[in-house]
Amino acid sequence: MKNLFFLVIVLTACAAWITPQSEEHLIYHDNNVQLKWKDYQGTVEEDANITALTSIGFRMGYKGTARQDSLIVVVEAFFDKQNSWVKKDTTAYALKHEQLHFDITELYARKLKQSIQSASLTYKNYQSVMRDLERKAHNDMNTADSIYEVATDYSKNKVEQKKWNDNIAVDLSNLKAFEADTFRVAVHL
Repeated sequence: MKNLFFLVIVLTACAAWITPQSEEHLIYHDNNVQLKWKDYQGTVEEDANITALTSIGFRMGYKGTARQDSLIVVVEAFFDKQNSWVKKDTTAYALKHEQLHFDITELYARKLKQSIQSASLTYKNYQSVMRDLERKAHNDMNTADSIYEVATDYSKNKVEQKKWNDNIAVDLSNLKAFEADTFRVAVHL
């Protein structure tokens, strides 16, 4: 049986403010913190033809301000410990491959933040514009992630894996201005 690493993108969209809840099972993306195999705490699916499942995604929420001339927006890339699992401890190299899935998610969360901040939002269009931008970012992320898996042959192609590691690091650095999860955008009448 061929052991493959598999990624599940959890698409969480919310058109309301993200309220704090018990989220101890989530790890938010942070360039200074890397995933560890012990973070994979979900129930292993023994019948699955994969070695690990990584549950990641990003979510967006927003609310108006008291003056109603802007929105406070939150876009967060996350890893879900409860829904991620690994059948057995495996290599640091394989974990780096999984980390890059998380980094790709962060990259597209930053691209979403950039799109929102450059969008022309009005009180008539902001909900549909932001929903469309989020949908596009999720679709683009899923496409990039699929290309990543094929290009690296699920991490087996070490030359391609190195290229992806380097390219995603550069892309994240280029979008460092969009690293903050919370930001304010203007909404025009």
